[in-house]
Amino acid sequence: MISSLDFVKKIVPNSKVKILSQNTGPSYASDGGPSQKEIVGSRSYSLAYVEDLGVDDVWTEYGARGNGVVVAVLDTGVNPNHYSLDDLDDDPNTFDPKIIAFKDFINDFEDLDPSDGIDAYDDNGHGTEVSSVIAGTGAPDYNYSGIAPMAKIVALKILYENGTGGNADLIAALQWCIDH
Repeated sequence: MISSLDFVKKIVPNSKVKILSQNTGPSYASDGGPSQKEIVGSRSYSLAYVEDLGVDDVWTEYGARGNGVVVAVLDTGVNPNHYSLDDLDDDPNTFDPKIIAFKDFINDFEDLDPSDGIDAYDDNGHGTEVSSVIAGTGAPDYNYSGIAPMAKIVALKILYENGTGGNADLIAALQWCIDH
């Protein structure tokens, strides 16, 4: 019946989506600090990738560090206590949350009010790692700064703990972004 409607172009099954590569580098403990895992010989978890991509030149020439930008991360969630994602300026005396909203499409939960802290979570770690690469401040030692450290994050959990999910949740999250 749906396929006969004029505005319906195509009907596809709710196919599976998954993380392309699982975290093999540093992962993060529940308190936001690094776990005991280490990645040997990789420059991708330091400021070297920022320099390799020329991002540091953009920071210097234009002062563009993600100020005023909000990035939606559709992944496994985010750990709002991660030391590089817990606030914008790494000053514990200021209230300036980096994670400004969280919506879980898997467990039907949302927290859209950062004024009392965001009750977000990441049961896999991949979404936290992706968010750190995008907008991590690099605190406390600035070895792991993101591309846009002053950007804010809206975390949309569309993947289960094992890193898989369905296209329906992905599409619902994209629509949520458009609506909000």
